[in-house]
Amino acid sequence: MDDCNPLQLFHEWLITARDHPHVPECNAMRLTTISNDLEISNRVVLLKEYDWKGLTFFTNFNSNKALDLICNPNCSLEFNWPNISRRIIVKGLASQTESDISDNYFFRRPRESQLGALASNQSAIISSRKCLLDNLNKVTQMNANKEIKRPSHWGGITIRPKEFIFITSLKSKIQKSEIYKVDPNNVWSKIDEWCYT
Repeated sequence: MDDCNPLQLFHEWLITARDHPHVPECNAMRLTTISNDLEISNRVVLLKEYDWKGLTFFTNFNSNKALDLICNPNCSLEFNWPNISRRIIVKGLASQTESDISDNYFFRRPRESQLGALASNQSAIISSRKCLLDNLNKVTQMNANKEIKRPSHWGGITIRPKEFIFITSLKSKIQKSEIYKVDPNNVWSKIDEWCYT
C-alpha cells in the first residue's frame, strides 16, 4: 500500500469493519457542523459513496445539517468502531454533489424512499404523525404509475477531505493515530502519533 494514500487505507478499514460480525452499520458516520450562529451540532448520517472527490451522503437540502454546511462548509466526520478498536476522523469542506450523481442515486432507491423524499420537509415541525402520513398518501396517489423524479431539494453532499486521522486503540491504554494532511498542491503527507488514553 502507498504509505501516503489515505483513501486506500480508509477503504481497507471500512471493508474490515463491514466484514466484522459485531460492527453494525459500518458506514454510519457522525457529522459535525457549525451553524451561522456558531452553534455546534452533530448527527449520524450514512456514507453512500466515496472516492478522491470526497465522502458522500444524501439528504434534504432544507435540513439543518445542509443549511449549516451552506453557511460554513467546514465540517468533520467520525466513524467509530469500538468492537474492532478503531476510529476514523475526516476533516474537510462540504459541497453539493453534481446533479447526475444525485439523480443516479435517487433512482436506485426503493420507491418508498423516493416517495418519502417528496413528502418529507426534513427538520420542519409537523403537527402530528397523521399529518405526515396524509402527506405521504397524497404524494403516493399523485405519483401512481409514474417514474418519480428527484426533487430539487434532495441530493448528495460531498465532504472533500483535508485531513484523515486513523486511530487504533492498543493494549495498556495506548492509542496510535495515523494523521494524513493534504497541502495546496494536493500532495498528502503522514505523521504518526502515540499517546496514553
